[in-house]
Parts: sequence; structure tokens; C-alpha cells
Amino acid sequence: MLKSIVYLNADLPSSIALRYACRLAAITGMDINTLHVASTDTEGHPPGTGWVSRTWEKDLIQQAREKIVQLTNMEKNHCPHLSPPKILLGNPEGEILREMAQTEYGLFIVGLRHPFSPQLFFKQMHSKFYQQASCPILLVKNLVDIKRIGLLLESGEAGTAQTGTFLDIFNGAKVDVDLLSCVFTKTDSAGPGDILESAVSGAEGDSDKAASLARDALQGNGFTPGRIRRLQGRPKAVGDRLAEYDLLLTSLPHHIGPTSPLLDCLSRIPSALLFCREQ
Repeated sequence: MLKSIVYLNADLPSSIALRYACRLAAITGMDINTLHVASTDTEGHPPGTGWVSRTWEKDLIQQAREKIVQLTNMEKNHCPHLSPPKILLGNPEGEILREMAQTEYGLFIVGLRHPFSPQLFFKQMHSKFYQQASCPILLVKNLVDIKRIGLLLESGEAGTAQTGTFLDIFNGAKVDVDLLSCVFTKTDSAGPGDILESAVSGAEGDSDKAASLARDALQGNGFTPGRIRRLQGRPKAVGDRLAEYDLLLTSLPHHIGPTSPLLDCLSRIPSALLFCREQ
């Protein structure tokens, strides 16, 4: 059984992420764990490491626990088997990475406010946490049913990371899946809505090799891809087309350049985003 962890704050994005995780668990059977890190970077932190400091930290953890338990209790009707949340103290980014290193999670889930500016999204993807996370990361922007999934493939054999992650999470689930490749341009394409779309035949180069490998892997596990699509255009135009999907799965490169048309595109759409690690 896949073991997931949902990061929670006492806010609306976390509530949406938790309910989304419950819907995902209903179709995949995954186990849900919840986590909150009470940040010590707050006003009123007493200096030193003595009794006063320890008492302040204990109170901080208790206050955080009460808020997060209130949130999880509100979702019990949607997900009755939630275990009590784990509350840690410290720097959230560092503590989450430490928790991942100590426990073998198959998926990390977190809520994200939408709309989210491309600049902030790009900064987030560059952060230490996203670059060092040891398991796939699911960013939830809106609460939707999970029925239609798009796998954004890379060229050649690199697309096997996305397919493997999809099968790890959704094997046995009843969902529709399409295979996608994107070509980003600086100028508008010749198709309707400033985007050019074509069906991939399987004999046109590396992107089709990735689609062929993904198709074979999916069919070998009981999935039949609905469509194999190539989208070409500006990031916004491609994003408008990708917004048709409830969830998009792609890989997060180890090294992201100063600009990324793909991240620009993904930052603009309301779909949930599942990032796996490049192999």
C-alpha cells in the first residue's frame, strides 16, 4: 500500500489538499498520514535552551496541534480513517525533508493557492525542498474528482519516470490517461487558439519513442491510453489546453535554468500537478 503524507496548515489550501487526498485514497487505496511543522521563526521565541524555552516550545506545539486536529476532524466524514496528525517543531522545509528521510513515503501532498504567479511558482520549484524531496510531490490547487490524467512525457526514455510514478500510485484505479508532449514557442502557432495540436503516430522521433514506451508500460498494467497528443504554442496557449485535465504528471528536473516554459505553463493552470523525480 502506498504511504502518503499530507502537509497541513490551518488554512483553506490545506483543507482542500486533505479532501483531495481522501478522494485519491478512495480510488487508489493509499494510506494517508498528516504532518504540520510549528515554525520557531515567530515573534516571542525566548533566547537560550532552558526551562523557559522548552515551555514555550511545548505550548507552541500544543497550540498547533489543536488547530490541525480541528481541521482534520472536519474532514472525518470524507476520510474516516485519518490517523492523528504528526506535529513537529522547527523549520518546515528542513523538518519535512528529515521526516521523508526517516520514513519511506511514496507521495507528498500539499495545497497551493491558485492563481499563483509564475514568479512565485518558479521560485518554489527552485527551493531546497523541491530539489531534495525523496518522493513525488502533488500540488493541489482545487478540489475536483480525479478522472482524467495527463502524463507529460519527455523525449526518449526519460518519460519512463512519469509512467512509473503513475503506476505506483494509480495501478488498479479506474481513471482515463492521455500521453502528452509539449513544444513551447515564443510566437503564436498556426492552430486555432494560437496552438497547434497533432496526434502522435509513433514514428516521428524521440518524443514518440517516449510515448511508445509509456503506452506499452501502461497497457502491460491494464491501462489503455485515450489519446497521444503533441501540443505546440506559447506557454499560456498550451496551458489553456492542459487545463482540460484533472491532474497532470510530469518530472521535476534536478537543475532548473533561469527560465522554464514548462513551469511557466503549469503555474497558470488550475489542475493538480504531480511532480516525480527524473531518473
